[in-house]
Amino acid sequence: MKQHTPRVYSSIGLLITLTIITITPPDSRASPDITQVGPPSRSLAHNCFNRPVSDELVPRGIREAIRDKYKKRYEAWKNEFLSTETGRSQWQKYTNSTTFLLTITVSDDQPHDARTERYEWTSAGTLSAATITLGRRIDEGYPSIESYPVIGSLAGTLKSASRRKILAASKIAHEFGHVNQAIASNEFQRQRQLIHSYVTLKLTKDHERYVRQLTDLAQQLGATPVRVWTDWECLAEANTLLYLRDKVSQSLVPLSLIQVIDRNIKRSTKSCAKCLAVE
Repeated sequence: MKQHTPRVYSSIGLLITLTIITITPPDSRASPDITQVGPPSRSLAHNCFNRPVSDELVPRGIREAIRDKYKKRYEAWKNEFLSTETGRSQWQKYTNSTTFLLTITVSDDQPHDARTERYEWTSAGTLSAATITLGRRIDEGYPSIESYPVIGSLAGTLKSASRRKILAASKIAHEFGHVNQAIASNEFQRQRQLIHSYVTLKLTKDHERYVRQLTDLAQQLGATPVRVWTDWECLAEANTLLYLRDKVSQSLVPLSLIQVIDRNIKRSTKSCAKCLAVE
């Protein structure tokens, strides 16, 4: 989940994922069948180095850029997310924002995954925009429990007819968690820049020559990029847990799911156990 749901089984695989996350520029070509909902948008200066954008050029609120062929399923996923207090309150927060633009779109790429990307900062260093990109089939496919102990716990535990919508809404909640933490953190932009530098060096053919520089970058980060990425994912999973607790309180998800999540969190990384407290 971006920060998406990559099934990463090795450090180098995760570094490649981090490279894509950090340096892939967005496609600036507009699709002809996209319906845009929300405030009118002006062209934003996107690039892989997060160029600062002037305050007056940034629209605010939530902008839904959804292709016509995906509108029906997207509305079903969105309505499921909004069926909970967690979903409604967070959606309303960004809808009413006067300083931030959240764009939501659906993509053909990585159909079972979702990711948060295209972060923008103002010239003053304030996060002003981000994009949540949902795969066209996020109501299918479960991420690994090791990296995603909350969403991964849904596999085999939901028997209701709405289980696909709940899975999709859980992935949406995860991405809202990424947006929440990006806005709340004063270090997020700096961490992304350091990770970009670290991964660029690490993926060079003669990266052994840069051990000192890599060590210095890790020290500035306070951890390796893999550790920082894991912490980001755990914090986003905490937001998914809020959504699923709401579903339990509505008696639409079995209480036993929380017990499964608790067990999987304890089997996961230590950092996940710290930020994911199941009561």
